[in-house]
Amino acid sequence: MVQDMPVLLLLSIDRDRAGAYVTQVRHGSVPVHTSAPAQQGLAEAISSTAARIPQAYAGFVEVRYAGVCGGTFPVRDLCEAKAAASVAERMVEVVAALRNRRWAGTARSLLPGPLAAHAPA
Repeated sequence: MVQDMPVLLLLSIDRDRAGAYVTQVRHGSVPVHTSAPAQQGLAEAISSTAARIPQAYAGFVEVRYAGVCGGTFPVRDLCEAKAAASVAERMVEVVAALRNRRWAGTARSLLPGPLAAHAPA
C-alpha cells in the first residue's frame, strides 16, 4: 500500500505597496489561495498565509519573495511568528544584496573607461 506523500506548495509573496503584501499559494501551476493586499509586513504575510494552509493537505511550502527562494519549510513551522520572522529577515537581506549588486553593476557600466574601474563592486 502506498502512503500519501505530503504535498509541496509554493508560497509567492509580492509587495503591492509600502507595507502591503499579496500572497499566492500554488500547487504546481494551480493556484490554491490568493490573499488580498492586507498583510502589514513580510513576516505576517508568511505566517498568516501558512496558517490558512491545511496541514493535513500540505506538509511543506517553498517561500519566494521578489524572485528569491527563501527555502522549503514545514507548514506548521511557518505558522509560528518567530520562524516566519526569521525567514522574512533573511529574504529581505538577500533581496537587498541582490539589488545593491545590480545597481553597482549598472553604475559601473554607465561610467566611461577609467572611471568604471573605481565604481563599487
